[in-house]
Amino acid sequence: MADPKRHHYIPRFMLKSFTFESNSTWQYDKNKKANKEPISRKNIENSALERHLYHIELEKLLSKLETKIAPILLKIQNKSRLTKEEKVVFCFFISILITRTLSSQNQVNKKFNNFTKPLIKKYLESNSTYSEEKLDKIINVLNIELTQSGQLQIMIEGAQHYAERFLLMDWIILTAPKGSSFIIGDNPFIIYPHPTNIFHSGIMQKGSYKFIPLHSEFSLIIADEIDYGNELKYLNISKKEIRSINSDILSHSESYAYGKSKEQLEKLIKISNLEPFDYENYNKHYFIKVEDNEEDEKYLNYGQTDYSKYKLPESLLNRLSL
Repeated sequence: MADPKRHHYIPRFMLKSFTFESNSTWQYDKNKKANKEPISRKNIENSALERHLYHIELEKLLSKLETKIAPILLKIQNKSRLTKEEKVVFCFFISILITRTLSSQNQVNKKFNNFTKPLIKKYLESNSTYSEEKLDKIINVLNIELTQSGQLQIMIEGAQHYAERFLLMDWIILTAPKGSSFIIGDNPFIIYPHPTNIFHSGIMQKGSYKFIPLHSEFSLIIADEIDYGNELKYLNISKKEIRSINSDILSHSESYAYGKSKEQLEKLIKISNLEPFDYENYNKHYFIKVEDNEEDEKYLNYGQTDYSKYKLPESLLNRLSL
């Protein structure tokens, strides 16, 4: 029986497609010391997890949701049409996948700190005799985190909002070429900004492409400027294109990336920008007023990140724009 205290932020059934033998995958550790081997063989039972990460109610929800997703992924793989109900469920799953990662939760806690610390300082200024220097020292060492129930509420509310929007957008399935495969990272969701507007890259920003690897053989792009109706559009991509996308997945990972081939990961390491994960700029806020609706603006500003360094291959962009 699975340990309920061990919570996978990337579902095991998804990691399964990135295995090369039984339940083994190749894990790249981005933060490995220079004298250590960065790629190692890992069992997916011990990959992409954290102890006591989620509220128990969220774990129950995820468990129920994931049992419905595996057959939907199989339908996508077989190029079968999804029902409206299946697409609704899948939209919510994709949205939860975005908000459940460690980086997303760290981001929420950081924003919560940035919001509450000035309030605490203001209170102490009015109700204590501490000097300004002493107050700054106190505030700087504070690390205020949301309770699990608080994180649960934010995670579910954010996922519901994203799911409603994603349902109205167009979906394109990118199919890996023969002899190649996608990898997946612990921070798998990437926004490719509009080519002419790279510094405005929010999830709901018009012209952006939302990307997430679903399987070693196919990935999903959610677009808002192409009209394919309710059907899924399938695009076969080249080895050069998948290499470029995999490089972005590796660069965008916080600590770990997983793949079927050790040789593939080694090659990607050589061509990718693998600077230490930039926590400071990852949480950078871009206030872009897209709509006048106050609620929409709140969500558009929530969790936006600097994705300006990511760019889809020109050859793929041309086909997506047709």
